[in-house]
Amino acid sequence: MLQNNYASNNGELRLPTVAVGANYDTGTIPVQIKGLSTGTTTVNTVDPADWNTLKKPALGDNYILSKKNTDAPAQEVFLLGNEDALQNGWFLKRMADADGTDDYYMWQVASGIRMVFDKNGGDTEASPRVMMQEKIAGVVNHFDLPTVEPTRSGYKFTGWNTKADGTGDTFTAETDVTESMTVYAQWQPLAGSGNLTVSKTVTGNAGDTSKEFHFTVKMDTPINGTYGGMSFTDGTALLTLKHNEKRTATGLPADVHYEVTEAEANQNGYTTTAENASGIIVKDTTVVASFTNNKNSNPSGGQPTAPTPGNNPSDKPTGTTSTNSNHSENITGLASSPQTGDQNNLTLWIVLLVGSLLGLTGIVNVVVKKSRHREKCTK
Repeated sequence: MLQNNYASNNGELRLPTVAVGANYDTGTIPVQIKGLSTGTTTVNTVDPADWNTLKKPALGDNYILSKKNTDAPAQEVFLLGNEDALQNGWFLKRMADADGTDDYYMWQVASGIRMVFDKNGGDTEASPRVMMQEKIAGVVNHFDLPTVEPTRSGYKFTGWNTKADGTGDTFTAETDVTESMTVYAQWQPLAGSGNLTVSKTVTGNAGDTSKEFHFTVKMDTPINGTYGGMSFTDGTALLTLKHNEKRTATGLPADVHYEVTEAEANQNGYTTTAENASGIIVKDTTVVASFTNNKNSNPSGGQPTAPTPGNNPSDKPTGTTSTNSNHSENITGLASSPQTGDQNNLTLWIVLLVGSLLGLTGIVNVVVKKSRHREKCTK
């Protein structure tokens, strides 16, 4: 008995075959799940004395009870796996609880129509590979196609056919099914295949190496499924990379154009450069689309750059001054000292100084002579 919800993705559950006369509701149900069940689980019945040995169940045996919530769990949550039972068209049918209550669904071995999806040379199986439905008189049966397609290296899956060589009828979800049958995967050889790697590098003293960057890879052909490290839907794959991380898609069809874009390119102070961001997938070659995001901070703290000497008017050489035109002709009055390095003004000042000294000497001589003459007259 399981107390909580049950979930499994393509899991397996082995249960001992029900003993004669001990079928639930007379006996005990092999598995009771008190929560909801989801996913897909294959149920194989085994010999109670040796759980490694499969043993065919009996029609009408009840094996599983699971908590009910309107139409959940679905019919296909539990699938019968015993090959000998499937050969007879038997399956696990979801039905009302045998004890007459309405709290649980019950899965019982019943007879119906079986559909087998054969991979026909593929590397991986379709999932689910086997489907069963109850056959009701007057009702036409239809089967959904497997949710996971088979894969085959170097080939493209093209659909299902009633004959392995493709000469039969195409099988789809709309095909009428009146009896158990097997359909076969059909394959188309690829012209060749190549690989594509997307890489991320973060540089600069302000680059965040833990930051996630988001990429979109688009192919010109609407491929679907997993190709190495990338999963495509209608030719598009989404991926997330950090510094020094990369992802490689393998087995991509050759001669098909691709394009890789980064959602955060040239944002938040980063400068983004890319190599081989778009191009052609080359046969037997790995193309690398590399993206580098660089971010730096200003080490000087944002201080302005010093001006170049000679570009600023205040940087004129010493001794060079502006001349006021209103005083340029006043050479005899009071004037400012001659500027250093002005040779013509210096010579002029020396001449004026010598002239002034001679004039002063002459005046002194005249005054002295007049003084002596007066002294003689008074005697």
